[in-house]
Amino acid sequence: MSLQKPTTYTLIDRKLIVYQRERSAIWQCRFNVDGRWQRTSTGTRDLADAKAKAHDILVEANTLKNELT
Repeated sequence: MSLQKPTTYTLIDRKLIVYQRERSAIWQCRFNVDGRWQRTSTGTRDLADAKAKAHDILVEANTLKNELT
């Protein structure tokens, strides 16, 4: 298993990750929906806000997936 960078936080194991790119102050998130990883910006520089926004993004993505199926 690879080591996490200090700017990477796993919020839900194998489902939701918040991280910062090298030259950016904005937090990004990766989330897994239906076996596929997606990436998007949280749009915030604050870690606590980014974690909350990432959870909202995951819930919205799962809701959309359920509506489409």
